[in-house]
Amino acid sequence: MNLKENLFWEKYRPNSLIPEKGKIPIILLPRIRKIVEKELQMNFMFVGSGGLGKSTLAGILTENYDTLRINCSVDNGIEIVREEISEHCKNFSISFRKNKKKKGDPYGVKAVWLEEFDNTTPDMRKALRGFIEEHTEVRFIAIVNNVAKLQRTEEDKALLSRFNLIQFDPENQEEINYLKKQQLNYLKSICKSIKFETTDEILNILITRTFPNFRSTVQLLQEVYISGDLESYLKKKDTLNENVYSFIMNGRNNLSENFFYVSDNFPREKTEDLLNTLSRPFFKYLLENHENIILKNGFKILDLTKNFNSEYTITIDPEMHLVTFITKLKELVNI
Repeated sequence: MNLKENLFWEKYRPNSLIPEKGKIPIILLPRIRKIVEKELQMNFMFVGSGGLGKSTLAGILTENYDTLRINCSVDNGIEIVREEISEHCKNFSISFRKNKKKKGDPYGVKAVWLEEFDNTTPDMRKALRGFIEEHTEVRFIAIVNNVAKLQRTEEDKALLSRFNLIQFDPENQEEINYLKKQQLNYLKSICKSIKFETTDEILNILITRTFPNFRSTVQLLQEVYISGDLESYLKKKDTLNENVYSFIMNGRNNLSENFFYVSDNFPREKTEDLLNTLSRPFFKYLLENHENIILKNGFKILDLTKNFNSEYTITIDPEMHLVTFITKLKELVNI
């Protein structure tokens, strides 16, 4: 077993749309499942926060297709369309609707999977729009964390109209409750597999700390499982929250101080802990202790948090990303 497979998130990654023997079904909101249950009958753009299964679903849907996967955080220029995508699709010879690719058949049904698509250049998106119009027999899946980056021009809007946009973030309390219930059942299944005894209450605490990022929740479960000391872990997290909140609310907003706070306490491998602490738990803290801030800037804080959570997955410098987040957050809370 390689190191990647030792990670719970990889070892227990979903690989099926529905429950099957030997398979792990993916958690999907009912409105999403209804759209994708008939597989790739259209082009999809999966939009939403990290850790909600966008890439996992893309992998499941393209399993039986001759698929080209492109990481657009690296390959994001016009030459990708002219060379790699064109080369992948030019030998297409079987009707999409009537046939499915046979294993090992290089001329089977084609699909193009575009990871981190919001990192593409305007030239690539313009070329891709023309390519999609020309090759209606090919199916495209684009994974997007921040769709606002793709709505700046009329050309981008025209490109987006070639996709069926699916929002993975829960849109109301009913969807939040549904996801939390499904995530709890999923964690319980992992615990059963690894013979780890815990309670629903503890698992719900882990879910709440990172919601809706379920990948982070599974990573937290593995951390607790490895350490074997749940009580100390939870206490440590509570202390962490208190220290961070005190720093945010200290009335000062000095860029140098913010920089050294992050670099000294949250190096690259721990920046996600800080991001999670400053998300839903911090908003709850403000609701309970600083209602005046919520009344004045609550919606601005929500928008700021959502944007920085979305952009975190694509930043090349997580530490500086968090410094900027803290600086802007301090502007909103120190009134």
